[in-house]
Amino acid sequence: MRWLWVILCAVVAAPWVAIVARATTSCDLSLWAMHAVELGTVPRSLLLAAAAALMAAVLGAAVAYQVSLREFPLRRMVERLLVLPLLFPPFVLAAIYRRLSFSWRPVGVRLDLESSAGFIFVMSVALFPYVFLLSRAALQSHGRGCIEVGKSVGLPLWQCSTRLVLPVVAPAISVGALLVFVEASGEWATASFLSMPTTAVAIHQLWFARDMPHLAAQLALLFIAAVVMVYAPFARWGRGRRMESWGPPVAPPRPEQNGGRPAGWLRLGLCATPVFAGFVLPAAYVLFGFVQTVATIDLSSLWASTFASATLTLSVSLICLAMALAMVAAAGRGGRWVLRGLVLSYTAPAMVVAVGTLVFVNAVFPDAERYNDVTSFVVLAFAVATRYSVFLLVPLSIGMALGRRGIEDLGVAMGLSRTQSFLRLQLPMLRPFAVVGLLLVVVQALREVPLSVVLGPFSFRTLAIKTHAYIDIDLLPESSTWILAMALLSLYPILTIENLLRRSR
Repeated sequence: MRWLWVILCAVVAAPWVAIVARATTSCDLSLWAMHAVELGTVPRSLLLAAAAALMAAVLGAAVAYQVSLREFPLRRMVERLLVLPLLFPPFVLAAIYRRLSFSWRPVGVRLDLESSAGFIFVMSVALFPYVFLLSRAALQSHGRGCIEVGKSVGLPLWQCSTRLVLPVVAPAISVGALLVFVEASGEWATASFLSMPTTAVAIHQLWFARDMPHLAAQLALLFIAAVVMVYAPFARWGRGRRMESWGPPVAPPRPEQNGGRPAGWLRLGLCATPVFAGFVLPAAYVLFGFVQTVATIDLSSLWASTFASATLTLSVSLICLAMALAMVAAAGRGGRWVLRGLVLSYTAPAMVVAVGTLVFVNAVFPDAERYNDVTSFVVLAFAVATRYSVFLLVPLSIGMALGRRGIEDLGVAMGLSRTQSFLRLQLPMLRPFAVVGLLLVVVQALREVPLSVVLGPFSFRTLAIKTHAYIDIDLLPESSTWILAMALLSLYPILTIENLLRRSR
């Protein structure tokens, strides 16, 4: 099996080796004296991402606590709606709220979306479901038990929540906040629409607008180092956490009726506010734009974009599945190094991965082959798969860790080789973990923009790319059809993930 992780290491390392080579071929650091603005984007991006992660953590944990441990009117419906902001990519919400801010100015309401506060608001409202889903899973596992233990020793409810429940849910909140931090730190499309000078925007401008690839590569490496410094303590802390807090409860928890009808309506308002901001208002705007432009829809272009999105998603899913199965089958230290490399590919901004892949492709393929549609699509699919395969690898690694020792002993008792034991015994047990991971990969691939913009074939336009192109030239109502199609394709995976993570009551 060693050859499997050798190949995976080569695939994962190729873009990073290429970008390091490009960055070190011109080490004239004095050039950065003329580009202090680009250097200043690194701390700005990290601070904006940290603020968005903090806001998403507070919002996601608060609504998860209410729907998991409290009873209020329409709780079940609101609980299902809280995951639906994931239907819209952040840049779509940014474009919608920017247009609405312009529309509200004549009536005296002035909202400046093209600001740090606007960027933090959009990213937190779009991504807080990450925190909500993980926090709710932990609360439904042990939240009710912690509160009952606290009440049995005479603690008031607020002390039960802060002293007993919060430490149990803290790992889930931190993982969700870390996902938001990674997404926000590398966000390119949203930052471009809101005119925010982030590192991803600066790298894109240096490479494509100013023709300074060496400076772009050096800035990319600097930003990766900064992100890793932020990410490493959380990863080290997470390895020390026990998995019991993610297990099923002994008895299904039941929300508690507390506080009477006024408190129930207040809880409803708290949980309905992010639903309204992240889903109801954007969905209403998209549907209104669809009704306005339905007579001008180019059905052939819509079908072509839908087919392109489905083709890319299917290709990326198959590549991710092959990479994940190869890694978990290889196991050993090599597999752990591949997993670390794929985590790095995700924590780095998508624009950095795109630039690294572009450098590698330019060095390997001649011009005639590099701009071939088939070659470009294969490169794009592998780049997207490399970036998002961590969503599949982590669940599969957890599944392997939970049952590896018993399965290996059983395989030895049956006289099976290691490969036969994996295929016949371990692989069927990994199916639930693979389903969750593949659905996450599908959601990410459907809304992917930076890699497709940089690496995709010229004639290949997914729904996300068409939406981005329309919004980029200020044709938001005309993009409603493509936004709606993208949301409908994402609806089944998102609801399925929500069902898998929600405990039946």
